[in-house]
Amino acid sequence: GGGGGVRGGLYTQTLQCLCSEGGVPASTFAPLLQRLCCHDHEAVPCDVFRYGVLTCAVFSDYIRQAQRLYAEVCCPAEGIASRRLCLNVLGTLKEALETSQGCDANYCVNANTKANTSLEANLKAIRYLQASAKISPLRLAQTMAGAQTLGPGGDMDAKEFEDAAAELFIARVKFVS
Repeated sequence: GGGGGVRGGLYTQTLQCLCSEGGVPASTFAPLLQRLCCHDHEAVPCDVFRYGVLTCAVFSDYIRQAQRLYAEVCCPAEGIASRRLCLNVLGTLKEALETSQGCDANYCVNANTKANTSLEANLKAIRYLQASAKISPLRLAQTMAGAQTLGPGGDMDAKEFEDAAAELFIARVKFVS
């Protein structure tokens, strides 16, 4: 293609670096990369590159936020949290992501709207970060209080919580190829 850009291999390496930089395990970001990756020999247009890089950077921050949320609800002595409580927190996170998605639910990389693409991607990224930040200590306390009464019993470990939070985010990311 004569449109410029970078090779798929370099693009994929860049995305992997961005995701793992924050200490996010490869198993957590692998499903995200499946949506964003291109073949090694493919030329990745600049707008697709920008979308992928921004999405991975936001994902990394989002997962760190989810890890902090888990630490908030985790019982320090046992190092695990109640499944009921975790599901409530995940529900709150999902709600925050849905309200942040707004009118661009069908946002997709489109070469015809290059001028708007990076702006839209930036706005979307900012909204996702605001979504995870929306879960204030008060909101968390309300969620924790609500979790005492109903829902499944048992525990959820940090990895299971992180994977569930990642799934909520990844479900909103469009495939690029």
